[in-house]
Amino acid sequence: MTRIITHFMTHSKPVFGQEWKGVYFHKSFIFRNETREVKAEDVLYSLTRFCSADSYNAFLLVDTVKGAAEFNQGKVERVSGFKVIDDYTLQVNLIRPAPFFINNLSTALMAVYPKEADQEEFTDNIGLSIAVGTGPYMLESRTETEIVLIKNKNYWDKKNEPQLDRIIFRVIAVQNNLKIKYCL
Repeated sequence: MTRIITHFMTHSKPVFGQEWKGVYFHKSFIFRNETREVKAEDVLYSLTRFCSADSYNAFLLVDTVKGAAEFNQGKVERVSGFKVIDDYTLQVNLIRPAPFFINNLSTALMAVYPKEADQEEFTDNIGLSIAVGTGPYMLESRTETEIVLIKNKNYWDKKNEPQLDRIIFRVIAVQNNLKIKYCL
């Protein structure tokens, strides 16, 4: 992951920041069946996308990040409050103190997304049959009735490695079927 440093307009020192190096996206055909390290440019790309008028996530950033509202309205071509410092550091300048900013960044809505996955050939399947992330589990398959996740053997957080080899989510469309399935 990348260290994100936030600055309020009235502060010159980082308000928070933690650095993670060696975090990799899952192996994917998007990366030619390889993987690659997550960099600050990925975080910048994702947060910028989330500020766009097309994003349902924009409400989490436009009133908080400097220049996000102008970007969202199409008045500027980039969010002035985002600045890549180096491969592992993204600086975020806020309009004013925002106590919920860190919580907003940590929601599933704000997941870091590799630019390579945002190609026209993939966009219809992102989240459905294509999932590129950095988490403990990877998407193995998805159908209308089942989602199967498998253990990410290359998970970056060795202290918290996944304990299960596989997780299966079953989708049961009708409430009566749920009773039948688990009462028999």
